[in-house]
Amino acid sequence: MVCGDSKKTCTVAIVIPDKDAAKAWFQQKGKNFDAETFCKDADFKKEVFANIITLANENHLSSLEKPKDIFLHDQEFSVDNNILTPTFKLKRNVGAQVFAKEIADMYAVIEEAEAKRNANRS
Repeated sequence: MVCGDSKKTCTVAIVIPDKDAAKAWFQQKGKNFDAETFCKDADFKKEVFANIITLANENHLSSLEKPKDIFLHDQEFSVDNNILTPTFKLKRNVGAQVFAKEIADMYAVIEEAEAKRNANRS
């Protein structure tokens, strides 16, 4: 789920990695796969993010369409957790509410990094 805010200069995304692919990645890297915590692994997040950016570049997405940060979540969106409609369409407003803290945290990190870059330019 890509999230944008008209008051922000970029987008962020909530990503649900495929657990089988994640498990294979962890095995390839010689790491233990834990179904409860794999989304918190910094190296795994970097790999997923790099793959997203590669795909975005290959598909000629604009800089506004490319997320600046991602949050990995281990639970799929579903009708049961109310993030999908019965016809499996994303309820963006519900998703944004469910992940409000994570979205705010990503934007805070991005803004802090931009502030540091701007301070270094001065």
